[in-house]
Amino acid sequence: MLTYLWNAVVAVGPILGPLLIIAVVLGYGLRKIPPMYYGRVSAFGKRGRVVKEGLRFLIPFVEEVEFYSKEMQRIPLEVTATSKDKLEIILQVTVTFVPDWNLITAYEESTKERNGELIDGIRAVVGEIAGVKKAEDFIQRREAIGHLINCLLRLKDLPHEGVSINQRLQFYEILASEISQLLKKETSVPDERSEIEDKLGIDILDAHLKQIDFSPATKAALEKDRQTQAAMKATERMLGTAERIQKTLNLEGSEAANFVLVTAGHAKKQVVAMEGRGMSPIPFLNLGGEGGGGGHEGGNRGREGNWKRGGK
Repeated sequence: MLTYLWNAVVAVGPILGPLLIIAVVLGYGLRKIPPMYYGRVSAFGKRGRVVKEGLRFLIPFVEEVEFYSKEMQRIPLEVTATSKDKLEIILQVTVTFVPDWNLITAYEESTKERNGELIDGIRAVVGEIAGVKKAEDFIQRREAIGHLINCLLRLKDLPHEGVSINQRLQFYEILASEISQLLKKETSVPDERSEIEDKLGIDILDAHLKQIDFSPATKAALEKDRQTQAAMKATERMLGTAERIQKTLNLEGSEAANFVLVTAGHAKKQVVAMEGRGMSPIPFLNLGGEGGGGGHEGGNRGREGNWKRGGK
């Protein structure tokens, strides 16, 4: 039986041998690149050509392929800038992109530096404008800043070339509709690459300015300043009130001030009567406690003939 089988193999060997070799080559040489992926072919550790999705042929046992997703990726960025009035502003930008298969080498090499390059690129242009604007004015012009960032990251030629720094945001506000159309057109032209796209090997689809606001440290400083200003205004109002009371009731300056403090609820209230002046009892502040003091011997009792505690 074995002799029969051996003889059969030998008899058909010249036919099956080449077919077997072809089958092995096809089995090991054909690779399917999945949808939404690129393939980077390498041989002996050296990177070579890039292949698109579909069935691709590789040299068996020599070439290998590494897959790269073409799906959209999003990077959240936080960019800081300083305004003309020395206030720190934070811009939160989300950049949406896909790898550019024509620049796959740059894409591979920029993986670690990608975030930093994007942040530095945005800061260089936006920070320059923030430096000539007051913070409140800069923050309120969000749409213009968003258009500026998108043009920077997506267009080969910036539309504001030749426009002075002080006028750039106004430029993007006045031409907002035209800028939107320009960016929309860029999406359908893959070869339209900005300097940053070319450097990082990516195709940026959108840069969404999620938020623009003062930094936490700046907010805390502004709140502290607001509280200080409010306290100063309150003090000014109290001093004005004390001056009016002093004139109306013919009191000494310290007595008028004490009266204002009691009325405002900042000190303990006592009731005293003005004898001989035809006036009703009024609140008065006893700075020396029950026994008097504060430079007035015996407190209010030291003014017999003028003041009596608790009325007549």
